[in-house]
Amino acid sequence: AAPLVHFLGNHLGIMIPNVQSVTASDPEQLFKQVIGVDGETAVIALSFLKVAGAITTAVEYCRDNGATVVAITDNHESKLAKVSDHVIWVPSEKSGAVDSLVVPMCVINALVTAVATVRERERRRNIETLERLLNQYHVDEKRVEEK
Repeated sequence: AAPLVHFLGNHLGIMIPNVQSVTASDPEQLFKQVIGVDGETAVIALSFLKVAGAITTAVEYCRDNGATVVAITDNHESKLAKVSDHVIWVPSEKSGAVDSLVVPMCVINALVTAVATVRERERRRNIETLERLLNQYHVDEKRVEEK
C-alpha cells in the first residue's frame, strides 16, 4: 500500500498544509512519525490484503490522542477497521503472485478529486506558488544538468 500512501500524501499535500505520508512497518518508526498527532489531526490509514500489523497500533495511538481516523481497507473484520472512526471498505484482489490495488487506487483518486473540488482555491494558489518557486530557482534546469 506504500505507493497508494505516497500518491494520497503528495496530492493532498498540494491542498492541505502539513500532510505527512507515513509508511513504516516497524512500530518504532511509525510512532516517531506520529508523535505530534492531536485533536486537530486527521489520519487516513490504508491496509489491504489483511496486512495491518503495526499501522493498527499507531492508529490506536493517534485516536487516543484525539485524531479523527479514517481507514481505507478491504477487510471488514480487521482490527484497523474496529479502531477507526470512519471506514471505507474497498475490495482488493490477490490473483496468484500479483496483488491488485486497482480498485483501492480508484477510490483514493476519487477522494483526492473530492478534496480538490472543495479546496480549489488553495490548490490553485499552491500550484501557482510551486510553479513560481520552480521557475525562480531554476529547478527544472538543475534536474536536466544533473542527468
